[in-house]
Order: sequence, then C-alpha cells, then structure tokens
Amino acid sequence: MTARTFSIPRHRADVPARLPDAPAGRWSPKRHGTAGPALLLLIAFAACSGKSANLIERMDQRDAETRAEIEALNNSLTSTYDRESAITERLLQVEKTNLQLRHDLEQLRQQVLALMEELEARAAATVEIAPPKPVGAPGVYEDARADYLDYNYAKALEKFVQVIKMAPLGELADNAQYWIGECHYGMGAWDPAVTQFIKVFAYPNTAKADDAQLMIARCYMNLGNGPRALNAYQRLVDEYPDSEYVEAARKEMRVLQ
Repeated sequence: MTARTFSIPRHRADVPARLPDAPAGRWSPKRHGTAGPALLLLIAFAACSGKSANLIERMDQRDAETRAEIEALNNSLTSTYDRESAITERLLQVEKTNLQLRHDLEQLRQQVLALMEELEARAAATVEIAPPKPVGAPGVYEDARADYLDYNYAKALEKFVQVIKMAPLGELADNAQYWIGECHYGMGAWDPAVTQFIKVFAYPNTAKADDAQLMIARCYMNLGNGPRALNAYQRLVDEYPDSEYVEAARKEMRVLQ
C-alpha cells in the first residue's frame, strides 16, 4: 500500500501579507518602523512632565504665599503682643502711681488731722487761760455787774454797796452808785431808786449824770407822778442837751403831755 502524502497549507501568518500603504501623515510600521510607540510615550511623558512642573510651580507659589501669610500673621501677633505688653506695663505704672498718690494723700490727711488736734488743743488752752481776775473793788464791781446781767438784782445790789464801802472815792464809786439805783429799779422799788439816782450827782466828774436824770424821770412816771416826771425829763433836755438820751426824753414827754 502506497503511503499517501498530504500537503499541509502554511498558516496565514507564515506568509507575509501585503499590507496596504498607509496614508501620508499617519504612522505605519511599514513607513515609520517600530519607533512610533516610544515617541508617543515620550511625548506623553513630556506633556505630563510639563503639567507636573506647572503644578509644582503653582504649589511652590502657593506655599510661598502661605508662608508669607503665616509670617505676616506672626508679625501681627508679635505687634499685638508688644502693644498688649506696653499697655500692661503702662497700667502697672499707673497703678503704682495711684498707690503712691493714695499713700501721699493718707499722709497728708493724717498731718491735717494732727494739725487740727493741735489747734483745738491750743484753743482750749487759750480759753482755759483767762486773764487774772481783778482784786479789790474792781473785782467786786465785775461780780456785781455779772449778777445784774443775770437779773440777780439783790446780790448785785449788795456788791455795788460793797464797792463804795471799799473805795468811796475810787473811780468806780459813781458807777456803783448809779447801778445801785438800777438794781432798785429792776426790783420795782421806784422810791428807793429815785433816792439812789439822786446820789449820783454827788460825784462832780461823773459820766452817769444824764443816765441818772433819765432814770429819775422814769421812776416818777412809774409812780404815776406825771408832773414830776415831766420836770425831770425837761431838766435832762435843758441841762444835758448833748446827751444821747435827749430824743428819748422828748418822746416820753409827749406821751405824758
């Protein structure tokens, strides 16, 4: 038996296929070889690199801006802290000054109080140190005047009488005699008062003559003796025309007329 031989067709890949010519301007393995993909990768990488460089540049710029903002913020914070520190220092200085002023004011107040106490003490000492009381007739005369001003006419009368007894020719005798008449007048003893006022004229250089004449007229008027009162008033006007009591005498005379 004769062996049969078969002819096995070759695969299509074993036979180079004719490829059509690529249009102009396009890549084709036939026209450009295998360098095309690499070039595309290179172009793509270059494009990505350009974008990356641009992104990095933008990031660097943003980082620089951020750093500048942080630096400005730090400077602002530092300036604010410096201002606050200066204000705090000023406030501390003002408080220290106020404390010193309050201390000085308190010292001044204490000095004023001490001075006031000293002045009060001196005033009290001045009041306590009274002038020496007159002795003899002058002293008794002052006591009698004090009693008279207190309306203690009886005691004053006794002391005025004592003055005349102590110094009958003294410079206070005529005054004491006049005030004896005033004491009687104050007690409503009109007749004894007239008698005592008349005795004043026994002192030739007395300054109480017109006073006594006025009181004599008033005693008569209180006694209801109008004619004698008018005569006494008229005598005052005639004999003592410069007396301070002339106008009063004339008014009282018109009441009686």
